[in-house]
Amino acid sequence: MFPHVLPVDKVILSREAMESFCNDVIPGSFQSITEVDYTKLCQESLHYIGVYGNPGMIVNLLFRIKAISEDIETLLRSQCETQFDNSKQVSPSLSAGIYLYHDKPSGCGLVIHWPEHGAFMENASSDKKKNMINFQRFVYMSCVLVQTHEPPGLPYDKERRRFLQMER
Repeated sequence: MFPHVLPVDKVILSREAMESFCNDVIPGSFQSITEVDYTKLCQESLHYIGVYGNPGMIVNLLFRIKAISEDIETLLRSQCETQFDNSKQVSPSLSAGIYLYHDKPSGCGLVIHWPEHGAFMENASSDKKKNMINFQRFVYMSCVLVQTHEPPGLPYDKERRRFLQMER
């Protein structure tokens, strides 16, 4: 009906990935897909940093922190550097979306937004530009709503719920 419209992916979370994450955070918290001890999980304080932007730079970051192997780095880098052609099936690639990297030893991690292919190109379509603008607005509003206390080391105006400009 609409040949130029791409299908929309749904949230994909494998049972194994969910089990691994839950049990990394609180051992024994995942028994089955319907038996998860959310009470204990919600008591944990997780420390994550949001990452979005140029996919090539994201690949650099993931490789430098040893979140991905050299083979995956090469595959993702080639995906970033190829021109997008919807008519061709290319090797397995990372779909646009939100991904989580959890480092078990530190308890910290990354929430990664992997953009649509070509979203950061000068000649990106207006739809891609609009999607990125909407995403950035969503991230900004999420950060404003989440900030309820003063982050350590950063000047924060509690009444206005915003960071103050730091003097240089």
